[in-house]
Amino acid sequence: MIIAAIAITQANINPVRTEVITPIRNETFNKSGKAQLRKQGGNPRTVLGHLIFDGSTDGNRQVDPQIAVGGNHVLEATNHGLMIFDKTGKFVQGVPQSEFNGGIDPKLFFDPNNRVFGFDLWNPWDKEELKPVNISISETANPTGAWNTYPVPAPKGVDGGGIGYSRKWVGYSFPGGDERTFILKMAELKSGKPATAYHFSGSLGHPVFTQDKTDDIYFVNLTDQEIQLTRVSESSSGTPYIASITKKPHLFKNFGWPPGSPMKNTDKTTASGDRNPKISSSNPVRFGFPKLSISTDVPAFNGTNSSWMARESNLAKSPTPPTAISKLPSP
Repeated sequence: MIIAAIAITQANINPVRTEVITPIRNETFNKSGKAQLRKQGGNPRTVLGHLIFDGSTDGNRQVDPQIAVGGNHVLEATNHGLMIFDKTGKFVQGVPQSEFNGGIDPKLFFDPNNRVFGFDLWNPWDKEELKPVNISISETANPTGAWNTYPVPAPKGVDGGGIGYSRKWVGYSFPGGDERTFILKMAELKSGKPATAYHFSGSLGHPVFTQDKTDDIYFVNLTDQEIQLTRVSESSSGTPYIASITKKPHLFKNFGWPPGSPMKNTDKTTASGDRNPKISSSNPVRFGFPKLSISTDVPAFNGTNSSWMARESNLAKSPTPPTAISKLPSP
């Protein structure tokens, strides 16, 4: 039997710079009916005893579909826009992404501790060439209500970022440039006040959806040899800092890119964003990378609960993107 040692390093690494981001506020999701309407999907029906309904129906390549469920609503998004349904499958509201300062590659979440929805959009086409990452947070658990969007400049960023959260923080990591992770306070985002963005050198890894009742935010990174878990805490001055870095050899037998998949009726292969999940999640304390943005504990072979993962990671400056499946260590 192979035993993999866990190495825990107590760190005290601070952000390299900060900046204050002024939000763009939408008084409601559809700007009190003044926003452009996007209406698709719905059609609820029962199949084999399960309620199903349609989401977006446009686009056939790299639509980056995402979904988040919380409270009484379902929030769905693609590269063409965002829509809200109720839990019976009835269409409620929908808008294009231009109503949230524009962008592509949405990632959605519902934070059960703060009772808010959130998502990000990366906008590489802004006139100022700041290529902002637009972080949008609802003010309540009702996504039809008010939203605040924080455009965080990422002028050297490229496509492929990931978002995560804890009870206190929202984190974002992306490829490109020397500062590839920033963190904001959830309380500031939810309130609609100007928020401080804390930028870290390099990339801390992929931020985790922390569904536990914990303030610390975690980041996971995979190299070709090990799993790295970075924990970020709040200092006595209220700023985030890297508190610890945990490393363990992953012992994956297979480590590499998934093959490109040919698309129907075309000689083009499917883009990476369509065939790889982009969400990291914890539920309750173990960490995993579930497909389809679903987090769960599943029975392991020994009869106990463990988290399992399948995830592409390419946030390192020298990309080492893996796709692998393995039981993860307890943090």
